[in-house]
Amino acid sequence: VSETVSGGTTTVTGGDSYKFEKTSTKFHLGDAITTVVSSDLDEDDMPVLLNDGKYVDDDNDEFDFEQKISMAGSSLTMFEDNDYMDDVPSLGIRIASGSEVLNYTLEFNDEPLIADMPTTDLTLMGKEYYVLSAAYNTFTLLDSAADTILAEGETATLNVGGKSYTISINFVSSSEAKLTVNGENTNSLAEGETYKLDDGSYIGLKDILYTAKDTGVSKVEFSLGSGKLVLTSGSEVELNEDNVEGLTTTITNSTTSMSSIKLHWTADDDLFVTEDSTITMPGFGNVQLAYGGLDFPMEETIKITNDGDDSIVLEDFPLKDGAADINLLFSNG
Repeated sequence: VSETVSGGTTTVTGGDSYKFEKTSTKFHLGDAITTVVSSDLDEDDMPVLLNDGKYVDDDNDEFDFEQKISMAGSSLTMFEDNDYMDDVPSLGIRIASGSEVLNYTLEFNDEPLIADMPTTDLTLMGKEYYVLSAAYNTFTLLDSAADTILAEGETATLNVGGKSYTISINFVSSSEAKLTVNGENTNSLAEGETYKLDDGSYIGLKDILYTAKDTGVSKVEFSLGSGKLVLTSGSEVELNEDNVEGLTTTITNSTTSMSSIKLHWTADDDLFVTEDSTITMPGFGNVQLAYGGLDFPMEETIKITNDGDDSIVLEDFPLKDGAADINLLFSNG
């Protein structure tokens, strides 16, 4: 997804895009983004990325949700910054380290119970994530996840991200289980825990359906995903067990129900949005800010030259009645 200011051309590949410009309000040099477009971006502006929808919990209850992006007041300016380009004035948006870039919010109109959210699909920025576990202030999600229930002695084959995985139960007790995935043995996992496979994907244990050996066959419910995302309120987003610098989470809820999830994008270093430089939301990678340049439909050139030996003149200075030479500085010898 690409977002661009007015002037020039920015190529958008896939997804959708929004141009910060209104019919009556163009984006001029010196303007802030929020001066041109003061409202939040929503489904009307970016119908793929910020689509409204329905969330279905584990009890099959439906909850309407909305998505929006709030931009910070970054301004289009001329700047000179050696971290971008040595001793060269540049046009674009300079966002200083520690400054806010934007906020993304997923908000429920009716609040689902947190206890009913695990094992469901949750939409964030137009993409579905599998909720492996949910607590008061922490959610663990899997990207491109598949899930199944596997009994002892059985083998399951799952396809995730275009790759095939053959899975069997290695060991199961009332509190933990071990699985074998494409010949790789996991650690002992309790319910809600995950294991990172050699190829970078994750397997998460959802439930242990234990039955004593003399009475029946135990089963294990698990999910397999291409990436693991941990959202903890007040902390940096964790992606595949690494913190995503510059991206933090705020989870708003009551004791038992979920109200909203907000992602705050703050510049971890000086960022530059110019004709030669775009910036991309860390971790998720599906929001990009781009600048296509300004339109300069007419150029005026006013020369300051010498007029003989004792005067400096503005040549062809534009006046209401026509251009004129204006002597502005004289010497008395």
